[in-house]
Amino acid sequence: MDLHVKERAVVEAHLRDEVAALALKASRFPGIDFAWVLRQIAGYQAIERKLPSWYAQKGLEFPASLPLEQCSSEQAAAYKRQLLSQTLAPSAGGPLHGADLTGGLGVDACFLSPLFETYDYVERQEELCQLAGHNFTVLGRDNVRVLHQSAEDYLQQAAPLDFVFLDPARRDGKGRKVAALSDCEPDVLQLMPLLREKARHVLLKLSPMLDISLALKQLPQTTQVHVVAVDNECRELLLLVDCQAATHVRPYCRTVNLRAGRPVQEFEFFLDEMGGFEPRIASTPGTWLYEPNAALMKSGGHGLTARELSLGKLHPNSQLYTGDSLCPDYPGRIFRVKEALNPSGKDTRRLLTGAGYSVCVRNYPESPDEIRKKYRLKEDPRRFLFATTLGDGRHVLLSCERQD
Repeated sequence: MDLHVKERAVVEAHLRDEVAALALKASRFPGIDFAWVLRQIAGYQAIERKLPSWYAQKGLEFPASLPLEQCSSEQAAAYKRQLLSQTLAPSAGGPLHGADLTGGLGVDACFLSPLFETYDYVERQEELCQLAGHNFTVLGRDNVRVLHQSAEDYLQQAAPLDFVFLDPARRDGKGRKVAALSDCEPDVLQLMPLLREKARHVLLKLSPMLDISLALKQLPQTTQVHVVAVDNECRELLLLVDCQAATHVRPYCRTVNLRAGRPVQEFEFFLDEMGGFEPRIASTPGTWLYEPNAALMKSGGHGLTARELSLGKLHPNSQLYTGDSLCPDYPGRIFRVKEALNPSGKDTRRLLTGAGYSVCVRNYPESPDEIRKKYRLKEDPRRFLFATTLGDGRHVLLSCERQD
């Protein structure tokens, strides 16, 4: 029996209202749970861009803001489903059984569960279990079983599993963000012996701030590392652990930048390829300037793309690359260099004053605001002024047009 029929009608009627302003009108809605209404409106508004397919679904219920903050976006959740589909396919020989041991809002469970005959959603917070159970019914995920348990208790009792997903809470008892594996809840390192005993594959969603090399030392059966950015914002670090693999494997890394309405940017490499390699330093800026995307930067593999595409680096500390040939599939932003200006040159101020540019600073002694103020620059989303340093130590202002 639905206890919120009246409230749902109010939610639908005021879905786009500003929540704080609507809260002042509570007296106009007697006899309903208005706090519940406000929470649902805020929840729907929070997911409009992050989870558009959920936003389009009437009748969902939402908790307080923190689970909404940590939950996967629709693009990232769909990427995990694609990754898992490829992982399970070679070994699929019968019904598959999986579990999400940190259920939360249930976004990842919703996207991953169609790959399995049965899928367990495990969550310590009773409120989230109740909401997830309701939402799975609304979303047609009939093969998901909701369990109000801790990850540890579930694993102790679980039958063998084909797959386990973990997205540990990345805040301490005081609400501060943490990144280290041992500081998250649950502690993945303590769970690993039990996970290796019960599961074939484990996928960990971890903080983008985590040190990848340290994580690989702590989790030596990691076979794949996926660094996921959405619209050039690094969102997820995914580690795929093969519990049946040898203790030491050669993990490869895939960086992906998921862009709305545009092709996905990808780059793959073995992590041990980075050792001892340094890209060449370009003597002067070429025709094209390349800026690695956030996922590639996090992975540390941007130098390998330079080697693969025969690009030079402007400066050891700039993370900007250049060349005279256009590389349209470069995993990052691409700019055509129109002019290289000497910051202390006589004509530079005359050429720049009042012009329109987006300002980017890389390894340069002045901030973007200082440069905008100095030249009274206007904003232009297609023209960019890169303030940076060349390999010989000279400062330079690169007037560029964005191409990608």
